[in-house]
Amino acid sequence: MFRDKSRDFRNVKLTAEQASGIKDAFDSGVAMCFAFDEGCGAAPKLAVASKILENHPDAFLAKCDVFYDGTDPLVWKDMVLVIKKKTDNESFNKMVDEIIVPSCAISQAIFIAKSNENGVKKAVKREFANAKPAVVKMANLLVDETHLLLTIRTSANNIK
Repeated sequence: MFRDKSRDFRNVKLTAEQASGIKDAFDSGVAMCFAFDEGCGAAPKLAVASKILENHPDAFLAKCDVFYDGTDPLVWKDMVLVIKKKTDNESFNKMVDEIIVPSCAISQAIFIAKSNENGVKKAVKREFANAKPAVVKMANLLVDETHLLLTIRTSANNIK
């Protein structure tokens, strides 16, 4: 099990400095946000987190709340936010294909891309069990003192 706590902020009270650092990493990298499936025990959760941190030295984990704006707006508390600061699609896909999907502990996730040339971060919510088309939305990570809030919404101006 991965014991280095320097990249795992899920169970710690963030300082304002740590929250700001997470926001900076989010703004410059790619991310994925998910919750473990209901009824998932502690062992699978620890295994997923450990494998991510062991195999991806540019990744770290944090806890955040999520507001997902859609036809039926959703709010999720205590989601896991995985941020990869230095990455490419191949590395990120490898993490999903070799750790997330085989764990059978996570059935859906929100994927957040790097900022485009207009500074917009695009996000899509995907279910691993089916390949339905996903609606592209905008993502932003807000810092409220020491708490993180991920917002996923449609832009007032079309996403470009």
